[in-house]
Amino acid sequence: MKRLQFVYVLLVFFFVSCKKDSIPPIATYGEIRIVLGHDVDGTPLMTDTIRWQNQAGEIYGIDRLQYYLSNFRFYNNGKLVHTSKMVRYIDAFIDSTCTFSIPLVGATTGPCDSVAFLLGLDTSQNISFSLPPTIENSDMGWPDNMGGGYHFIKLEGYWRDGSMLTGFALHVGRNGYAIPMGCRCNVDITNATTRLLPLSMNVNEWFRTPANYSFATDGTYSMNNMALMRKLCTNATDVFSAL
Repeated sequence: MKRLQFVYVLLVFFFVSCKKDSIPPIATYGEIRIVLGHDVDGTPLMTDTIRWQNQAGEIYGIDRLQYYLSNFRFYNNGKLVHTSKMVRYIDAFIDSTCTFSIPLVGATTGPCDSVAFLLGLDTSQNISFSLPPTIENSDMGWPDNMGGGYHFIKLEGYWRDGSMLTGFALHVGRNGYAIPMGCRCNVDITNATTRLLPLSMNVNEWFRTPANYSFATDGTYSMNNMALMRKLCTNATDVFSAL
């Protein structure tokens, strides 16, 4: 009986040892930690104020800015060194959503001089109920009778229309309206190291270049208005910059 117990203990030790040996070492890869900021021409974005001025000369305020970032790609001299299909929900006024890490599993070590990503979701991800069933993802749902999937961005607030404050809700969604973005950066990918990449969105860039967006003449509601969504998408390609 004692001999059988001894053999059993040896077998358990053998299998446990093999299982441990099969686990890859922890922290053998690095990560890029993205920290997002939001400003209006260099002044930090805040709510409960009507103080910003767009290119059309209109005074406005923001009380909601929610969006998705996805499909991150890092380059050096035009060569792709790492890609991630990560999808991140961002609320500009909730700090915990504005910092996240991209694991660099399989990345080529060395410098990165540019980053590209989507504001929104690609067609494989923009499917109703495909994201985890969180309250945030549910609130970002795009109506099925308008194509389904998710809102890519909700940019809402008020603007001063003469002596009145008028609400606006600029929403973009639907396949074909995810916005490709990119900017120069300076990040060195190193094994087992966290590298910071601060990015900032300038909200005023949604309203200018190549075309001014005016609440008075373009409108205050863009949801499922293809012309207005396309105008916002075209303006938004340079809203982000690396700090």
